[in-house]
Amino acid sequence: PVKASDINSMDSPDGKLTLIMKTTKSNEQIAYSFSISEKEIFAKTVDSSTVISIPYNTWSPDNKYIFLKESGVVGVNYFVLSASKDSSLQNEQTVNISNLFAQKYPDLKIADVTGWGGIGLVIVNSTKSGREKGPSFWFEVPSAAFIQLSTHF
Repeated sequence: PVKASDINSMDSPDGKLTLIMKTTKSNEQIAYSFSISEKEIFAKTVDSSTVISIPYNTWSPDNKYIFLKESGVVGVNYFVLSASKDSSLQNEQTVNISNLFAQKYPDLKIADVTGWGGIGLVIVNSTKSGREKGPSFWFEVPSAAFIQLSTHF
């Protein structure tokens, strides 16, 4: 089977770091590899119906974290990862926001993760059953806690 590779990137807000996404397609699978400063921080192989992307607002304001979006047949997952060059156990530093949200709020669904609301705070918009607009939350990365907001973003 022929392998095809692509490379995409996104610079941090201050331009000091670059997140690089390399995809390698083989048969019915796509291997994704994400690196910063030539150090791999996340890798995952998925079937060809699943896409992992770098959202526009992927970098946290302090360059400590990034978030990624995974879209597939079964739904959408959002991951937050440490961007630290010193991370040795990256899988322990990968947080699946979607799974945590579903456990804490089984009556709501994530509509979108729009980006960073501040240092360590990811904005999560939700929907109620019937696609009615639900509340917005901050996901506080260091504590992995959701904080419901009084306004919808």
